[in-house]
Amino acid sequence: LCLALVSSFRIGVPRRAAFRRSAILMSQEIDVGEFDCDLIKTDFQSTKAMNLFEYELKAKPVSPAPGSPLEPTGDPMVDGVGPAAYAIRPEHPDMSEDGRPRIVPLRVDDDHKVNSRDPDPRGQAVYGCDGEQGGTVVDMWVDRAEPHFRYAEIETEAGPVLLPMNFARVQKDGSVKVKAIRGDQFKQVPKLASADQVTLQEEDKIVGFYGGGTLYAKPNRLGPIL
Repeated sequence: LCLALVSSFRIGVPRRAAFRRSAILMSQEIDVGEFDCDLIKTDFQSTKAMNLFEYELKAKPVSPAPGSPLEPTGDPMVDGVGPAAYAIRPEHPDMSEDGRPRIVPLRVDDDHKVNSRDPDPRGQAVYGCDGEQGGTVVDMWVDRAEPHFRYAEIETEAGPVLLPMNFARVQKDGSVKVKAIRGDQFKQVPKLASADQVTLQEEDKIVGFYGGGTLYAKPNRLGPIL
């Protein structure tokens, strides 16, 4: 009983402390007086409408039994099915405190650069999970608010696309390996409407595509492991 009480005390205190820290951070970071309530209402209504009418689920139940799992009817990575699903978000960039887009390529930002002690992937090849080259890195996209690279810009045969850095493994020679998708699938990554900025909606679709590849990129990734 004593051990149980001690264990409970040790576990419980940090959790309460963490909750208090979170509450403090939230209260410090959010100033209600800075928000436009009409804008919030309008954005909410438009987002709700998009959720109802613009996201077509391209999948069907595998059987008529209630609760049956869904099976994609097309290309699930492109259609946003399962792990490739994305949220409906606003079609504008994430903005910094000074009113500029947070995430931009280095070609339009002179304040950041690749550290000289790190391999520079620009000009280097990008390889998919099958070992085939999917394109070449032409630029890096930096997060101005939290100075680190969010995306690598890749030139493919179908045009430029973004690669989230959490799906990339930069080698010592600067080349990039990606386990999520095959080399021939880079050209299918959702494209940007603007060459030098990425919207919140585009970010969700791009990350969803690579996330979907972890299940759908290769046939042997589907089905049970055993």
